[in-house]
Amino acid sequence: MIEILHQNQFVQLILDKEIPAIYEKWIALCRPNEFRETLEKKLALYIENKDRFEQLHWMVDFRGLQWPDHDTEVWSVKEFHPKLYKSGVRFIAFVVPRDIFDELDEDSLLGKYDRNKEVYLRFFNTFEAASDWLKRPQ
Repeated sequence: MIEILHQNQFVQLILDKEIPAIYEKWIALCRPNEFRETLEKKLALYIENKDRFEQLHWMVDFRGLQWPDHDTEVWSVKEFHPKLYKSGVRFIAFVVPRDIFDELDEDSLLGKYDRNKEVYLRFFNTFEAASDWLKRPQ
C-alpha cells in the first residue's frame, strides 16, 4: 500500500508500506535548488515516519531525472548525507537508468557496506529489483 506524503509540480514523495521505504517519483525536471529542497523534505518525512516501522528504507529513483550537477553532488556528500545517516537509514537502494547501471563497478551492483556510516548501498536498473532487495529479511 502506498501513501503520497508530498507532491508538487516536480515530484511525488511516496511511502510504500509494503517494502517499507520512502522514495520519490519525478514528474518533471527540476533545478538543483528544487532537487535539494526535495531531498530535505524527503528526509523530514523519513524522520516523521520511521518509528512506524521496524526499519524504514530509503530509495532513490534517478530515472526520468537529470543526474545532479557537480555542485549538487558536493552538497549531497558534504551536507546532506551526514544528516541522512544520522537519521537512522541503514539500507539505500538507487534506481538508475540503464546506461548508468551498465557503467557501475561490481561493488555498486552487488551492494556494499560502508562501515563508517553503517549503511548498505546498492544500485539497480529497475524499481522492482530495488524493492525486492529492500523487502528481504535484513
